[in-house]
Amino acid sequence: MRKKLQFRPRVWLGVLALAVGVAIGATGIAYAAIPDPDGVIHGCVGKGNGAMRVIDPSTGASCTSQETALNFSQRGPAGPAGPAGPVGATGPQGPQGPAGPAGPAGPAGPAGVSGYEIVRAAGTASTANFQVQVATCPTGKKVVSGGGFPVFDTGVSGVVDLVAIHASVPISLSNSDDTWDVQAVETEPDNFSTWHLVVWAVCATVGP
Repeated sequence: MRKKLQFRPRVWLGVLALAVGVAIGATGIAYAAIPDPDGVIHGCVGKGNGAMRVIDPSTGASCTSQETALNFSQRGPAGPAGPAGPVGATGPQGPQGPAGPAGPAGPAGPAGVSGYEIVRAAGTASTANFQVQVATCPTGKKVVSGGGFPVFDTGVSGVVDLVAIHASVPISLSNSDDTWDVQAVETEPDNFSTWHLVVWAVCATVGP
């Protein structure tokens, strides 16, 4: 009684590997065409005895009518992309980096104010209704502020209460902005009371 031929995957894989090895070792042409450019190994399985052989269709070889074509892919098709993984936990804060190098020195700033001093000047007592008095800074310094007030000398003591300062400004005498000028006038002149002005100038050396 004839036994039925069973197809055993492990046996066929072994036979396939052996057949591929024999085909590759037999000829350089077979090595180049098996598998074919698409990565497919072409084989034929006998319908009666189950014998398998590997063929190279590029040479014109094909299965006979007593064989069944059986092809194997050397590499299967790419599978679908998997789903994105969950977002990982935030890592711990890294250590503080080293201090960077010192930057270049900036340009020198403009010269500031120095040599601060106050210069005072007093006028001569007079019955004049209008008086002018100045205070001048030393050479090389500029006036940055100033002021003045009237002082009673003789006559009616209330005369200084009737004097109005109508100008208190910086002016230029020997040099630019070197003097503080104060001008005052009696609002009710009496022609016999004497008074004078005291003026001060705030002076300093100022950069260009």
